Amino acid sequence: MSEDNKKEFEEQDVEVTNDEITEESVETTEETEAVIVEETQEKNIIAGIKESQFAELTNKNKQFMLSVDKKLSDQLHYEVQERVYAEMVDTLLDGQINSQTARQIYGTPTETANLIMEQEFPNPENAPVEKSPDWQIALDGGLMLGSLFTFITGISMLNADAGTTSAFMGLTTLIINYIVAGIAMLVTSKVMPDLDAPKGERRLWRYFGVSIAAMFGWFLIVSISAVLLPSALNPVFEPMTYIIIAAVTFGLRFLLKRQLNIQGGVF
Repeated sequence: MSEDNKKEFEEQDVEVTNDEITEESVETTEETEAVIVEETQEKNIIAGIKESQFAELTNKNKQFMLSVDKKLSDQLHYEVQERVYAEMVDTLLDGQINSQTARQIYGTPTETANLIMEQEFPNPENAPVEKSPDWQIALDGGLMLGSLFTFITGISMLNADAGTTSAFMGLTTLIINYIVAGIAMLVTSKVMPDLDAPKGERRLWRYFGVSIAAMFGWFLIVSISAVLLPSALNPVFEPMTYIIIAAVTFGLRFLLKRQLNIQGGVF
């Protein structure tokens, strides 16, 4: 065989080999993708239990789990069902090795469902919510409480004699009102009682003591500033001005609470 023919034959052989490798790679990739798709599309028979895991149970154990799920499906949160059923299936699979049935391990489906319902599981929906930063809690409480006091001031001025309106809070006192109200609400939020704790550990007395002291301090500071500050620094507005300011800040409070998702305040 000439050198040219030999070289041409080697090139053709390499091309065939490369084609075969490419075809094998494509087939392998397609098979892998098919397995991944099949695993991804695998559905849960009951909460947290895949078809493949459920298939490992005996027929009697399968029927047992379905009966229990039927009784608990509307009684427990889905995430709680996942944890309970996963533990039960693992126990049943271990029991099958020793030829134990679900009834031998747990009893009847009704007895099992009742026993599960008697237990206390933490509800994911009632899990503790992470508190917002202090400045957000103070802002939320200050706008809420400050707007209420501002509204009361406006209504009181409408019913007061013309000569006595100068005794009400002016511009500077109005600002102090919102600021100190926010601080008072922040302090109060730090001692909120735990109503889920045992009766002697709810700290209600501390909450009442701190909240009363905070409210009294806020009212005292606002009242003193209204009396002591000169009218040049503390001009008094018309009654409707206070009502409008109260309405605007009250609406702003709900807008910011929703946008910032403020959690952990008093209100």
